[in-house]
Amino acid sequence: MALGTWIYFRISAGAIDKNSALDQDYYYKKASLMAKLRHDIRSSVKIRESQPGNYSLQTVALDENGIPHYEEVSYQVLDQGKKIRRITVKNSETFDFSDFLGGKRFVFKIECSSN
Repeated sequence: MALGTWIYFRISAGAIDKNSALDQDYYYKKASLMAKLRHDIRSSVKIRESQPGNYSLQTVALDENGIPHYEEVSYQVLDQGKKIRRITVKNSETFDFSDFLGGKRFVFKIECSSN
């Protein structure tokens, strides 16, 4: 009886640890995406949705000499809303939420006003 109880608690703890790790991974990816998006929006002078799920932000950045210049940053919604790709002149980064959604979509939308 005691051995059965110990095995049950060990299996349950393993399942909780796995769920906890998945939650941590999800929140880490989401926080990372949101931090980059916030930075890009704060630095932007123009935001437009070129087509549904594709956003272009014209941002002001500093070059290696500290001189401001315009830089294009794009966000693309991929794989039916399961992945978000951030593209800059220097690199591309994909935030993959497919392991966490259980068939649902990750809703990503930037509201662009015409003002």
